[in-house]
Amino acid sequence: QAFDALADRDEHRLVVAELPDGAVVGYLQMTFVRGLSHQGAERALIEDVRVDRSRRRSGIGCRLMNWAIDEARSHGAILMELFVHDTRAEAHEFYASLGFRSEHRGLRLPLR
Repeated sequence: QAFDALADRDEHRLVVAELPDGAVVGYLQMTFVRGLSHQGAERALIEDVRVDRSRRRSGIGCRLMNWAIDEARSHGAILMELFVHDTRAEAHEFYASLGFRSEHRGLRLPLR
């Protein structure tokens, strides 16, 4: 249901990584957001990147992210942002290897 709720919206991109046998081993969600701070230009926000724990370090995450970077560029986004929990040191290293750098500190307010 969550996939269907997002799949029909133009601002969202959802990509699933599958093995040849059809087993899902990863996914990525990207949303295009326009902002006043960039004079209305779009930025790509990576909401989720998940790779099955048993498949990490096999290149799946890199392929998902490279797809997202190419898609964002072709869509005309001026930058890409994502959030990673402070405790996920390996994830920070992974994104740094792709050229991401830490610039902001995110805050969260649960509403439910």
